[in-house]
Amino acid sequence: MPNKKNALKALRQTKKHTLARDLVKTQLNSLLKNIRKSLVAQKVENAVETLKSLQQSLDKASKKHIISINRANRLKSRLTKKLKEFVK
Repeated sequence: MPNKKNALKALRQTKKHTLARDLVKTQLNSLLKNIRKSLVAQKVENAVETLKSLQQSLDKASKKHIISINRANRLKSRLTKKLKEFVK
């Protein structure tokens, strides 16, 4: 346990930030899972709608430094490429 007042505050902030980051990461993972399931089931309309919301949430997460910008761009690129293959 921290002994100083500012160390206690830092501990509280760390716990709060960790919970917020975990919430965003689980949301991203569930959206990724939904897109992959809809692509396997060949539900293109559902995948397109989910991809739009995933792209927005990836941009927000990368802006807040929850995930790296390169990882967000890589995921968006790969998923749009897969989606275009299914549309053809």
